[in-house]
Amino acid sequence: MGDFDGKRVLLTGASTGIGAALALALGQEGARVMLFARREEQLRDVQRQVEESGGQALAHPGDVTDQQALDEAVAKMVAEWGGVDLGIANAGLGDATKLDKMHARVENLVALIDVNVNGAIRTIVAALPTLLAQGSGHIVGVASPAGVRGLPGTGTYSASKAALSRFLESLRAPCRARGIMVTTVHPGFVRTSMTDKNRFKMPFLIEPEAAAQHILRAIRGRRREYVFPWQISIMIRAIGALPNALFDNIMGRIRT
Repeated sequence: MGDFDGKRVLLTGASTGIGAALALALGQEGARVMLFARREEQLRDVQRQVEESGGQALAHPGDVTDQQALDEAVAKMVAEWGGVDLGIANAGLGDATKLDKMHARVENLVALIDVNVNGAIRTIVAALPTLLAQGSGHIVGVASPAGVRGLPGTGTYSASKAALSRFLESLRAPCRARGIMVTTVHPGFVRTSMTDKNRFKMPFLIEPEAAAQHILRAIRGRRREYVFPWQISIMIRAIGALPNALFDNIMGRIRT
C-alpha cells in the first residue's frame, strides 16, 4: 500500500474524469473513499473498481449544490470510519460561450458558478466541523490555471476558478493554525468528457490518470498551490505577468 493507506477521503465529482481516476489511484494505495457524484450507475462502477483495487469505498449519489446530501455523506464517513482525513472538492463544470449566446445560455452560466464555486464551498463546509474537531486533516480544491486571468469565451469558468482559488487561499492560514492543510491544484488540459467538447487545440493535454498522480503528489508534498503539467505552469506565469494593455491586445485577437 502507499501513503494513503487507511486514509478516509471525501471525493466529489467521483463518477468520471479526474474524479474517477483519483478514486482508483487512492484505492490502489489502500484509501477509504466516499464517492460523491450525481450519476449513480457510474458511481457504483467506480466503487467496484476501487474495491477491486484494494481500497474501500462508499457511494453516495448527490449534487454538490445540496448541502444536506454532502452533510449526510460526511456523517456516513464518521459512522463507518470514524472521521475524515482528506476532503477533495473536485466536482466542476466547464463552458465556452460566445458573446451573442450569453443571454440565451445565462442559466447554464449561473449553474456553472453554483457548482464550481458554491458546490466546492459546500463540500469543504461539510467536512470542516469534523476536521476541526479532530485538529487534523487536509482540504484540496481543484481549481484551474484559467482562474489566473479572464479568458475570452470562458468568462464564467475563469471567474469560478478564480473565486475558488481565493476562497481556498483565505482558509489556508486559519486552517493551518488548527492543524489542517489546504492545497489548491490547478490542472491544465485533461482528456475528459468536458474537454472533449472543446473545438480548439489543447496544448499539453494529459490523461486523467496522469492528472490523478499529479494531485496525489501535491497532497503528499503538502503543497499550497500546484499547477500541472509544468509546461502549463510556465505559460500561466507568463500570462499572469503581462501588462493589462498587452493582455487585452492579445486576447482581442480571439473571436468570441
